[in-house]
Amino acid sequence: MTQNADLVWNAITDSAKKKFDYKSFEEQFAEIDENLADNILFKILIGFASKKTDEIISHELFNEMMMIGFIWKLEDIKDFIKDKGKTFKLEIYLSQLASSLLEDGSDPVMVLSSISPLLN
Repeated sequence: MTQNADLVWNAITDSAKKKFDYKSFEEQFAEIDENLADNILFKILIGFASKKTDEIISHELFNEMMMIGFIWKLEDIKDFIKDKGKTFKLEIYLSQLASSLLEDGSDPVMVLSSISPLLN
């Protein structure tokens, strides 16, 4: 991923952060990695954008957390993800759109300027 493409994904993720108590969520992971909460949120958005179910996303996150030595109970992950498909509906759609545009070779700056007016 290029640095400009990161700007697209950061804008989408930043919009999603405003739709729940992100600060409390982030604090759970602060001691492990300051970027872990962002990465988890990004993976959730991309998971939904890829048409994965809550169940699949939960299991993937559970496995990734286990690999880095962080214990996040599967039930807690499922509870967190529950209804996020609805909560992040706009960000999921924009993730799908951005992904498609970037895969087609669109300039990331153009993609960002196209989606920015739609973001919260």
